[in-house]
Amino acid sequence: HMAVLSTIKDKRPSLRPMTMINQNGRLFFATGSKDAKVAQIDTNPYVECLVLQSNEHGNGYFRIAGKLHTVTDHTIKQAVADYAPFIYQYWDDVANEDFVLYELDVETCRYLKPGANLEEECR
Repeated sequence: HMAVLSTIKDKRPSLRPMTMINQNGRLFFATGSKDAKVAQIDTNPYVECLVLQSNEHGNGYFRIAGKLHTVTDHTIKQAVADYAPFIYQYWDDVANEDFVLYELDVETCRYLKPGANLEEECR
């Protein structure tokens, strides 16, 4: 799913589009080690992401907040890359030092159903 991920840069929000990988209910983000967001996450790992939803009833979204942690387990990195093969367009091997995989430990999740007026807690 395409998500908008918010980190903090110089005490201000910094947004960027990223592919959020949902593998068996676990949420992951892949990035390069030299990307600015890596330093921002190292400084403050608390993030929020927004995933937009649209259908015939209108527009909605998921707002998901939590803490990112770096995945170091090679088996998990391999499983996520195999599940989301676009990763191999950027890195030929999950052992590549430039490949960083984050998992989001969800603390809160809010959902606005397309066409609804009020958001609710995710279940």
